[in-house]
Amino acid sequence: MKDKPWYIANPNKDPDGVHYTGNLPHDEGQEVHTFDDVPINASGPGSHLFSGYLDNTDVFRKMVTALKLDASK
Repeated sequence: MKDKPWYIANPNKDPDGVHYTGNLPHDEGQEVHTFDDVPINASGPGSHLFSGYLDNTDVFRKMVTALKLDASK
């Protein structure tokens, strides 16, 4: 959650989430990748594409397919 000049975790958004602490600066957003599996939920048209475990690189492609977009543009 963006709050003033720093980012803080919001446990109310996901009370069952796991909060990791570390030595990354907290004054800007971080794009850190981990090998942790995370749940992806979908509903509506195209939601059948998001079942089981997905490689994180497949999520974008499946979103493009579900939204009937042209990924080449």
